[in-house]
Amino acid sequence: MDKKVKKSADDARRNQRISSLSHVAKTALFRQRLYDFLTIATKIDEIEGEKLDWNFGLLGISAQAWNKVIHQGIKPVIVFAHPVVLKTVPGSVSYYRMVSMMSQKSMEWTRLKADRYESRQASPDEKRALAISKHLNRMMSCLVEVDEQIDAREFDLWRGLAAGLQAQ
Repeated sequence: MDKKVKKSADDARRNQRISSLSHVAKTALFRQRLYDFLTIATKIDEIEGEKLDWNFGLLGISAQAWNKVIHQGIKPVIVFAHPVVLKTVPGSVSYYRMVSMMSQKSMEWTRLKADRYESRQASPDEKRALAISKHLNRMMSCLVEVDEQIDAREFDLWRGLAAGLQAQ
């Protein structure tokens, strides 16, 4: 009987060590993905979006959403996807997909599979970058429009949420 109790206690300690190691590994992965997301966000923050051509109709941005964003002093480039950004900032497809609360599966359903661009294996060509921008901007416009009042702090929270979701 004592051997069973000792074996049970040894098993419990071993399981606890395994669980702790697993948690450390998950935490390291979470931290790395968070760092990757923040690196992309920082690169996007540095873009001089005012120099880009923001053709609302072509890019799928509603005038109402655009006005809400700019009147709150939020840089449009951190909210709305632009084909130039998608082509030049590796990983930016992932950033805009996440802040517009779109899943990878939803992207696949719309035939805009973007995992190659999210993993930085490739950059989208002009046609694909425009299609992805337009789709994500339509979603983001809806999110911004239904929000009674968006402000920079709230959008920072959206970005934090997106980073946390990406890390899981």
